[in-house]
Amino acid sequence: MGKVKGDGSVGPENFSASPRALELFGLTVHNLIPLAKKPETARLVSQQIASADSIAAGIEEGCGRGNRTEYARFLIFSRGSAQETLGRFHRLRHRLPEDGVEHRRQLCQEIIAILSVTIKTLRSGMTRSFHFHLHSHSASRGDARRCAA
Repeated sequence: MGKVKGDGSVGPENFSASPRALELFGLTVHNLIPLAKKPETARLVSQQIASADSIAAGIEEGCGRGNRTEYARFLIFSRGSAQETLGRFHRLRHRLPEDGVEHRRQLCQEIIAILSVTIKTLRSGMTRSFHFHLHSHSASRGDARRCAA
């Protein structure tokens, strides 16, 4: 069972994109800190960390809004941040270990796919009944049911 808050709502940790976004943020910070010390990459590092953080932040804020319309809106912001993060990893690929960059790009692509399916489901109105199918690790209509009420 997911973590239920004091007000009875279920938090973003039950949405399958959320743990991926948190992992991506942690890896981004860890791998880019050495580049932050170099003048030619310091600004890019700052932007990359901010965009990776925005993915998780948008999911969290959307969950806190309490309705499908707002939830979908913030997931769209998160998806845009994931696209930005993906693109910058591509541009920074020559400055980072190849296997690390590919894993982060893959995480971005997974997050984008989950967010896209969830946004489509929320917008289609298919989520009239909100039950919580927890611990899902794939993009599904179940993700659209988390957080929205």
